[in-house]
Amino acid sequence: MNLKTLQRWSPGRHERRQCDAAGCRSGTKGGKQFCSSHVDLQPYVQDLLAQLAAQEEEIANVRRVGARAVDPSGIQTQEILSFLRVHGDKTVRGLARELNLEVEVARAYGRSLKRRGLVSLSKNKRGATLMRLRSKSRKPRPQVATPVAEVTADELAA
Repeated sequence: MNLKTLQRWSPGRHERRQCDAAGCRSGTKGGKQFCSSHVDLQPYVQDLLAQLAAQEEEIANVRRVGARAVDPSGIQTQEILSFLRVHGDKTVRGLARELNLEVEVARAYGRSLKRRGLVSLSKNKRGATLMRLRSKSRKPRPQVATPVAEVTADELAA
């Protein structure tokens, strides 16, 4: 193996980079920008933290004001609709448990989504409120081709 091959197959392998956080002298692995103590300074982590904060604020507004505060394009609304698309009908209590919401908050989302025509609410046999995605909100089911009977040449000639 020559030097050029070694350089090609092991770039930065022996390089240790220092954390870019102010005052931090820790080394990083794999050429990363920040050490594990400062991973929250990464731009994509900052975006995730901002999204989580927005979701918490949205839920707090719904908790305080009720169904009128539900944002139809909000993160929690989209999470509820996605959950119903994947898992099907769910009771409000079950949805709250699965998505780690308070039952009253889940009810408020259900009322708001019903008013917008995205879900329907009904009672199941036990009297629990069932949330069902409306058909226009569902992903279209794939069409199954119906088998066509084969026609022989004699049948065509007749």
